[in-house]
Order: sequence, then C-alpha cells, then structure tokens
Amino acid sequence: MVSAAGAQSLLVAEGVSKRFGSTQALRKADLTVAPGELVGLAGHNGAGKSTLLRAVTALVRPDEGRIEIRGTRLSAGASVKEVRALGVRTVHQELSLCPALRVDESAALVDRTAKGPRWRRRAWRSLGDSLDDIFPGHGIRPGHR
Repeated sequence: MVSAAGAQSLLVAEGVSKRFGSTQALRKADLTVAPGELVGLAGHNGAGKSTLLRAVTALVRPDEGRIEIRGTRLSAGASVKEVRALGVRTVHQELSLCPALRVDESAALVDRTAKGPRWRRRAWRSLGDSLDDIFPGHGIRPGHR
C-alpha cells in the first residue's frame, strides 16, 4: 500500500480476524503504519489490541485477513523469527511487570546487545538514540523510574 506522500507503508493489516473457540477476539481489524510513524493502540479490555499485535508478530495465526510488512505478505505459517527479520518489534505497556526498574534497566529487557560489562550504557544508548529521534527534548534520563 502506498501512502498519500507516495511512500510504501511499513505495515498493512487488512480485515484481520481471530477467534478463540466461541470468543471473537478480533473482527476485521485494519492497521496501516507509514515510515516514521509511531503508533500506540488504545482501547478497553477485550477490544482486540493484543490479539492484533500477536497476529502482526506471528504469535497467533489470524483466521482471516492480510498482513504485509515492508511489502512482504506474511504467509499463514509465518514465524516470529521471520517477522523480526522484517524489523517488527512491539513494546507492551505493562507497568505492573517491572515497577521498580529504572529506564536503562527496562531498555535492557528488549535490547539484545545489552549484555556483559557496561550493559546499562549500551541499553541506554540504544533507547536514548531512538527517543531523541522520535521525541526531541524528551528529558528522560537513564536513572528515571
């Protein structure tokens, strides 16, 4: 899919549905993410946010619909590894999981390079660079909780 600015969409999900037994968890959901866009999904419990993300990241197989990442259509048997290779990452806001962690410690949870000596510094550098690009002047520091 091509955006109004002429750029190819990074992610296109169209008509994605998922049922778990008798529960319709997601019904014909659409989501398009353009280059440079940061997206947050909000909604009430049971709205299908997590199910849509799980379908996009190949953690669950949708019952119907189409998912395309960087112009590559996901097959029904797509793996998490394939989706990650296409650059897809999700950050779930689940504050109750790690309430005592500092920002740099939280960053290390998702940064695979943050191992060994000076892991905090590497985790913060990766996160800090992204924050600076997306939210200039954000004011977040490594030691913040």
